[in-house]
Amino acid sequence: MKNFYLPLLFLLLGSPLLLIAQQDSNINFDLMQADSMQNSDFSFWLGHWEVRVTGKDQIAGYSRIEGMLNGQAFRESYTTAAGYQGTSYNTYNAAQNRWEQYYVDNQGTVLHLKGNLQDGSMILSDCATGGSPCNRISWTPQPDGTVRQVWEQTKDGGGNWTVLFDGTYFRPEK
Repeated sequence: MKNFYLPLLFLLLGSPLLLIAQQDSNINFDLMQADSMQNSDFSFWLGHWEVRVTGKDQIAGYSRIEGMLNGQAFRESYTTAAGYQGTSYNTYNAAQNRWEQYYVDNQGTVLHLKGNLQDGSMILSDCATGGSPCNRISWTPQPDGTVRQVWEQTKDGGGNWTVLFDGTYFRPEK
């Protein structure tokens, strides 16, 4: 008799918990659907790319930017022939009304950049934190389907900027 009541007890007590979890899941799903409209701001960067130094035929590396988590985020995987590797996770933070990127590489670089689309360019930076150096990266879709990325850094609060990387993303020819 004991064995009969135990599963019944779990069934009865578990049902309200499942209902609550399902309701929470629906709420999160609805919020994600609302956010997905913002995700289109950065969708021009999605794809497989050959990255070249801007204005030159020199290949800087290869980048793959893929959607994940039902379109709520995307991941960049960047590699070079010299062995450099970098990965970023990008998402729209609806609570803060901004895009955020977490970037790490195999040389110890860690960035948490924030920003939005401005005049057709996605501009993310860590300058608001007040730290030095301050990084600002912009991605600008070009009329020919390429994307130009410029990474700048300042060590004097924005008085002087140094370009650390200026690359153009090309879709590899088949």
